[in-house]
Amino acid sequence: DYEYGGHFTRLDIHGSNNTFLGSQRSNNSGHEHSNITYVYGDYNDVYTRQEGNQDKTLTLTINNSSNDIDMIQKGSATHSATVTIGGTYNTDLYMLQQGGTAQTYSLSQSCVTVGGCSISVTQGN
Repeated sequence: DYEYGGHFTRLDIHGSNNTFLGSQRSNNSGHEHSNITYVYGDYNDVYTRQEGNQDKTLTLTINNSSNDIDMIQKGSATHSATVTIGGTYNTDLYMLQQGGTAQTYSLSQSCVTVGGCSISVTQGN
């Protein structure tokens, strides 16, 4: 199958036992999806998905270990997210941007809570 659109992924991992699963899909040409992910740590589990028409931009930087990150951008609008994860303890993050209205999300997380931190964000309908 042929995939339309100009999609780009930069994946830079320094560490051991990290898992990354990413997907980018659009239905028409002229819509770009960009995923830039940096993982500087061990035992991170990262899932990213960008789908639908219009541009989608995702920038993720992980500066610690044992995080579980799910970031999904879908729908017929332009969505962007910039997330930096760090701290002494892990973070579980679920982020969903969806729908036909443009969504923007920015997070700089430094978890210092024993047992870790958890964040769930849903934007759009």
